[in-house]
Amino acid sequence: MGFRDLSKFNISLLAKQAWRIIQNPTSLLAKTLRARYYPNTTFSSSRLGANPSYTWRNATDILSIVLPESQLHDKRVWRGEKTGLYTVRSGYRMLLNESHLSQAEKEAFRSVWNVQCPPKIRIFLWKSLWNYLPTLQNLHHKRIAINTNCLRCNGNTESIEHVLRDCPFTHHVWQGLGVTWPANVDSVSYFEWLSWLFKQQGVHSRELITYTVWAIWTARNKHMHEGKFQNVQSLITYILGCVSEYKSCMQSQGSCQLQIERRWSPPPEGYTKRNADACCLPATKKAFSGFVLRNNQGKVLGSGIKNQRNFVSVFLSEATALKEGVKFALNLGFENLIVESDSRTLIEKLEVNNADASEIRTVIVDIKHLVRDLPHIRFSFSPRSGNKAAHVLASLGKAGTEGFWVGDAPAPVMHAIEADRTVVPS
Repeated sequence: MGFRDLSKFNISLLAKQAWRIIQNPTSLLAKTLRARYYPNTTFSSSRLGANPSYTWRNATDILSIVLPESQLHDKRVWRGEKTGLYTVRSGYRMLLNESHLSQAEKEAFRSVWNVQCPPKIRIFLWKSLWNYLPTLQNLHHKRIAINTNCLRCNGNTESIEHVLRDCPFTHHVWQGLGVTWPANVDSVSYFEWLSWLFKQQGVHSRELITYTVWAIWTARNKHMHEGKFQNVQSLITYILGCVSEYKSCMQSQGSCQLQIERRWSPPPEGYTKRNADACCLPATKKAFSGFVLRNNQGKVLGSGIKNQRNFVSVFLSEATALKEGVKFALNLGFENLIVESDSRTLIEKLEVNNADASEIRTVIVDIKHLVRDLPHIRFSFSPRSGNKAAHVLASLGKAGTEGFWVGDAPAPVMHAIEADRTVVPS
């Protein structure tokens, strides 16, 4: 199925049940489990017990995950999703992020996802690094295959290392493509070997390596399941043709696309546009708000940088920066406002009247309360390219800059403002 860790995926599925118990304590499921496991307390305060079932043992794992609580009606929200609702996808993603990969392993996977090739080949390479391919050795471990000898050389166990590196046939393919490695690298694992190749080769050679690994495995499958055998030279020709064809397609596609970078656009006459952004430093638990006000001629009416003191998440910091900018605009007496941010989700939450259930719900309520009496207020999304001035302002907070400027902005921001006005092709 392609899951990296089925046990963690199973926990995330069971956590979905725990989330339902928390959200619907009067449901049949909640009542059944309460009668069996926690008759005199709540789910959040329950304990594993002396003889728990497998489902209950894993469902209680959700209690080890911190669920942020807002100050509005003690409502629990899930920080892993911007909707504030738990999903199996976000639970699985959070558990994966907690896995302890070494720095070398992280770099290897990062290199894989940056290779320029079709997604199916990139996913195949990722699976091979985790040894998730159905080699005869892996099938034997699962009691599916009896014979583990390589079909091509019939002399060694078909492991991931053998089929993609050590088999004489495979070795001739690598040599024919000009990809070689020292003898001492032959004894390391497939993961270490491929990581070594990626480090030694340039970007274009990484693409060749990726296509070669995929083509060798594909040829192996055709030999095993269809009885079709490709000799070394035909496989080399096929690999080089695939690489060349993909590069040509990407070049022709790129030449036909005219990319337009959206810059800051002035508001209509009589309106003030307020842009905001946040700069976050998770390692030090710090975040900074940056906001700037401009009229329809692009003239700066005011700007500010504020230390948010406590960092919780990037999403919450973005919302706080927007709120601080709105308060600043109102304090200066501007009422016809266009509030712009490069967080699309944040803008969407401000445009609807539905009650928000996410971790930023308290901020959303505050912003809506601030602008409730304004005659003309609009919320607008802008990509990062149209929000550069606010981004520079927030970034200045890292250097210790903090304060408010009426009719002005720090010098580095003025340069961004001048470059922020027009729409130009990139």
